[in-house]
Amino acid sequence: MKFLIKELFPHLKLKDKKLSITKKIYIYSNIVANIFVVVWVCLYLILPYVANQKYNYEGVTFYLYDNTVRSQQTQNYLGNVYRQMSKNGIYESKEEIEIHLLNNALIYALLNPIELLPNRQTFAITFHKKVFVRTSDIETNKTYASNGTDENLDAILMHESVHVMQNSKYGWLYTTFKMPYWVKEGYPIYSARTLSQYKEQKIIDYLIKTKDIYIGEWDAFSQDQFYGLMVKHAIEKMHKSVDDLHLGKVEYDEVLQSLLKEYNITQAKQ
Repeated sequence: MKFLIKELFPHLKLKDKKLSITKKIYIYSNIVANIFVVVWVCLYLILPYVANQKYNYEGVTFYLYDNTVRSQQTQNYLGNVYRQMSKNGIYESKEEIEIHLLNNALIYALLNPIELLPNRQTFAITFHKKVFVRTSDIETNKTYASNGTDENLDAILMHESVHVMQNSKYGWLYTTFKMPYWVKEGYPIYSARTLSQYKEQKIIDYLIKTKDIYIGEWDAFSQDQFYGLMVKHAIEKMHKSVDDLHLGKVEYDEVLQSLLKEYNITQAKQ
């Protein structure tokens, strides 16, 4: 019985004076991890119930945690975002999507721990059918990463909503572990291209100017933008289907070489 109690409450083990430093560090780490998991689950579950404002559009529900925004302006803005999602074929009526506009850096960091790592640049994160956005300024249509970088808010909402649809259509396990990364990130960027300020033209200008490309030297954000350009090329120029791209039936090198040929680039380093 005592053993079971200590397993359920590991901090009781720390009273054992015979424990080594290594063992104590392990127990402390385990306690911290357990506390974090409990906090994460609680936040994930209770957030919808503490929102200041809630707007529902046929299955897509927006939760706002800032009561300073004007309701009519908010409703008009979110309605437009929903119409764009429907127009681009992202939203399917059978899905229930929650989009949380947090405006709270601490809560966002607790939900998205990688935000605490150095040199991270994230605007939002998706878990199953819930999207959490770090910051949102509806008046200026901006969202901001922790390093101050900004992006169009509506583009981020579109981008993350596509991730929800990917998980739903192809399954979370496949999307997470088997789906080609360049499609997983490139297709949401391609889908949001009409709304975003993603640096597509900047990348094209770079390709034309340098006649060379070395993706390995780019930061992760720039690489993802390039993958968006590749998906666009595969769909619009090579006429590949969205399903074939997601199911890995289209080779990365095939699309890359076709794209480089379009801009008269003879060689690309990976």
